[in-house]
Order: sequence, then C-alpha cells, then structure tokens
Amino acid sequence: LQIVLKMVGCNGQPVAKISDTYPAKGMCTDQSYADYLKKTFDKRISE
Repeated sequence: LQIVLKMVGCNGQPVAKISDTYPAKGMCTDQSYADYLKKTFDKRISE
C-alpha cells in the first residue's frame, strides 16, 4: 500500500507541480498559474 498526498493549494493560493515533461507530469488546478510558472521558468532557463 502506498499513500501519496499532493498539495493543491496553500492559504487560498494555487500551488503546482511542474516537470520538464510538462504537462504530462505536471499538476495544477489553476491553469493560468501553471502557464505563469512555465513562462517564468522557461525565461530563466534560456538566460
């Protein structure tokens, strides 16, 4: 038996699990927040 807990929010704010194979392994209930994170990290990686 394996039990897995995945956080979906914290203090009313969205949280996300992101992966280099996003969105296949990513998880976020707020798509606009997931898009923001993807854009932010793509920019930092390319700099």
